Amino acid sequence: MAKASFETMDAKIAFIGHTHLPAIWETHREELRQTVPGDAPVQLHKGSRYIVNVGSVGQPRDDNPRACYAVYDSERCVVWFRRVAYDIAKAQERFLNAGLASWNASRLGAGE
Repeated sequence: MAKASFETMDAKIAFIGHTHLPAIWETHREELRQTVPGDAPVQLHKGSRYIVNVGSVGQPRDDNPRACYAVYDSERCVVWFRRVAYDIAKAQERFLNAGLASWNASRLGAGE
């Protein structure tokens, strides 16, 4: 998927979301690399192009139940991924009150 996306985009960097898994894809001279970000800032290199999946504020699926978002410093070309706690029990209650399947609510606590 990332390779096909790079073939259709002209931008040096694209930010995507709604896939629930934070990641960075980098292409440089036909080489494609994927990085799963941690707490350290990620330096983006001038000769590369990037697709940055910022994660998910709701329903993360990377075994970390906290909400995930990214901050980009365009002057320094650095991306930070941040995690914050949210009221999971309240979100689970809303799932159940909406009539959604109970497994949708229960997996929020595990980030799956």
